[in-house]
Amino acid sequence: MAEGGGGGAKAMDYYKSLQPTQLIAERGLELVVINPGSSNLRVGLGSWQDPVVVPHCVAWHSAGNGKCEDSGTRNGAIGEQMATLPVLRRDREEMCLKVEALLGVPGNDTNGMDVSKEEVVRGGYVKCEQEKKLELPWTQVMERANDECAPVYRRCICGEEALRIPASQPYVLRRPMCRGRLNVSPQYPMQQVCDDMYAIWNWVLAEKMLISKAGRRNLSAVLVVPDTFDNREVKEVVSVLLRDLEFHSVVVHQECVSATFGNGVSSACVVQMGAQVTSIICVEDGVSISVSQKILPYGGEDISRCLLWVQQRYGNWPLLKTDPLTNSLDMTMLDRLKQAHCALSVGGDLTATADVFSCTPGESDLYKVTLVALNVPPAGLFYPSLLTPEERMFPPRSWYYSDHEDMLVDPVEAGMTAFSNEQFTNGHSSALSPSGNSLLGLHEAIVSSVLSMGRLDLKMKFFSSILLVGGVASTPGIAEFIEDKIVHTVSHQEGIDKVEVLSNRADPSILSWKGGVVLGVLDFSRESWIQRSDWIDGGLRVGSSKKYKDSLSLHAQAFWYNAVLE
Repeated sequence: MAEGGGGGAKAMDYYKSLQPTQLIAERGLELVVINPGSSNLRVGLGSWQDPVVVPHCVAWHSAGNGKCEDSGTRNGAIGEQMATLPVLRRDREEMCLKVEALLGVPGNDTNGMDVSKEEVVRGGYVKCEQEKKLELPWTQVMERANDECAPVYRRCICGEEALRIPASQPYVLRRPMCRGRLNVSPQYPMQQVCDDMYAIWNWVLAEKMLISKAGRRNLSAVLVVPDTFDNREVKEVVSVLLRDLEFHSVVVHQECVSATFGNGVSSACVVQMGAQVTSIICVEDGVSISVSQKILPYGGEDISRCLLWVQQRYGNWPLLKTDPLTNSLDMTMLDRLKQAHCALSVGGDLTATADVFSCTPGESDLYKVTLVALNVPPAGLFYPSLLTPEERMFPPRSWYYSDHEDMLVDPVEAGMTAFSNEQFTNGHSSALSPSGNSLLGLHEAIVSSVLSMGRLDLKMKFFSSILLVGGVASTPGIAEFIEDKIVHTVSHQEGIDKVEVLSNRADPSILSWKGGVVLGVLDFSRESWIQRSDWIDGGLRVGSSKKYKDSLSLHAQAFWYNAVLE
């Protein structure tokens, strides 16, 4: 909570006298750190070692046609907003042959699995000891009506349970974020996105963390936002935290800055590799350098879909109707296979076997699948033609730049901003190759980001301090692969004699969350915190000329770090 007057000064002196572990243990009890992503949501008290991690989605009961539909990133509202890059499927096959030759993978002449038509099933999942296959999470209780038992459907289901609801059940699955942005479209309006976000976050706080709404009024929230967020998105999420979830105060930090503090460094070229988007940006002394930012519209889920395509190409996949874009169980299955078996290695084929079960209701078919060329899918990060660009989806962005509450934005400047961001949405110009007709590979984007720094000393500094963050960063061999690719790319650059990927001090998937804990605990003065009372009362900060809801002030508020380290 906010602290002021003499009591606040005494409390500050007391906190400064504590050891780091004591400081986190005490001040962390007052903080809830929230790091939202396109696929997963990470939430936890600042005093915890690890956050609660849940799928960032919600399923609402629908009394309509009795069929579970996905109105999120798969085949619903955003499916009509696809942005297609000029890459032909033939290019993907040619690129796959090139990558196989580079990695030393044998050609597609191996003996594939012979699957008869009778064995074709709807989809599948990987066996998990903690799962109960016949569990029916979508039914809450059985009530007697007319002397017969009938299921009573739960109105709202969040997280892992929502993903496991079969397509035959009367639910609509929604995801409030897509490709690192709020998942807004004409079919999925902003108010609905915020309502869904509130439902998921409120469920996690109440059910997973056992924090009531009354208890939140005595707690502060540290919001760690994706680097792809803009001011309007930050404002909407802050409103959810202060207005709907009723936290006492909120501070906002970027993922890239939080990641550096989570890893114990002040400067690095941060490569945030999430489920649906990859962001590269340089951070120097706790400040992100916006001119160095590169956004790549692919991530871990694209690697998972590439894994499916590679296995189908080799004839090794028994579930011929697997569709991760429309079936959440299929995507979960592929993600687990990728995490368990994929790696980046050179010098031969990488194979593994896995047990895959049919998810068709009433069946218990088991398939023992031999997975081949497991080093090819993650190589798609460096050769994006492998990652099915024809299926990329982006929410429309035009509505973000007509904010009726923003009185400080020049209309001409707002129009230019809208055009610039429309370029980002439709073409990702900052992530395109010099030819303009293909995406940059991960190593090329990192090189482009660092070279934009200009000065040789800064280039040397960031090439020798590359920080990999996100779930994809756990892929075995990825650090060595990145170093090797960058060395060959910048070999002609004078003065660049060292390329190094930093070791992670914690799980890279929660590194930004841990950094949010550090930033929240060390911010003794709390000058950058937004109070709930101020935000509700028109966004005015009492005793100052600041208006939080104007974009210029909000930008400074959301992306400004002020920690007292004395």
